[in-house]
Amino acid sequence: MTRHKQLVFFYFFPLFSVVISLITHTNYLGSIIFFWVLPSLVLTIWAWNKTLKVLIFSLVGTIFLMTLDIIFYATKQWDTVSMFSDRFLGLVSWEDIPYFFLFVYFPVLFWEHFYERQTHEHLWKKSMTRLSGAFVIFLLSVLSAWAWVPFLIQIPYFYLNATLLLMVIPLLLELKTHPQIGLRFFRIGSYFAYVAILYELTALYLGLWSYPVNKFVRWIEIVGLRFPIEELFAWILIGVVGVLTWYEYFDDDNH
Repeated sequence: MTRHKQLVFFYFFPLFSVVISLITHTNYLGSIIFFWVLPSLVLTIWAWNKTLKVLIFSLVGTIFLMTLDIIFYATKQWDTVSMFSDRFLGLVSWEDIPYFFLFVYFPVLFWEHFYERQTHEHLWKKSMTRLSGAFVIFLLSVLSAWAWVPFLIQIPYFYLNATLLLMVIPLLLELKTHPQIGLRFFRIGSYFAYVAILYELTALYLGLWSYPVNKFVRWIEIVGLRFPIEELFAWILIGVVGVLTWYEYFDDDNH
């Protein structure tokens, strides 16, 4: 199958995911399977020679996203309906782990398959060792704060502050130093924004997650479904581009 036909497949697949999710009235895990697992499996088959490098980076990235997730749950800025009676650390839904892993894996592999043409890359770089170490230290720090001094992670408008610090600033620096990457970032960001907004609206309609507190800059409403504007900006519009910014800087070549 040509890459053009593959792209057409991926643009239509989220619509199928919406329909099957609504018809089956799926739970959180089912929605992850329909929106993220199935297309990731197809892409893995088509880009099998690049999966190991992406898999390793995704595991590292999951550590970081799960750390942020702990803060979101602890501050009640996000909550999900889990099919499991217990939770990771008694706080986080188990389903979040595959969701966040695939939120890194699928876009990065998509990037490598459709927008990169490199081969024979190193699977691990020294910069990834430093990044992994920083993520582990961050995780241990957050867990320690949550266990003994929880007020330290009660950060006002955490979603907004984390977006600016961890996504917007690195992205602007990346585009300033490597402007040739901007158009490709825009293209892949547009596709995953389309996927993410469909997933967000489907999840809200099915009651799979919610935003319990009102500590957001403002709220946005689409077809009667309400979510924070930070979610639209940080997770839906630039979430994937933010992931790719970190990937290009630490694990790829910025080309």
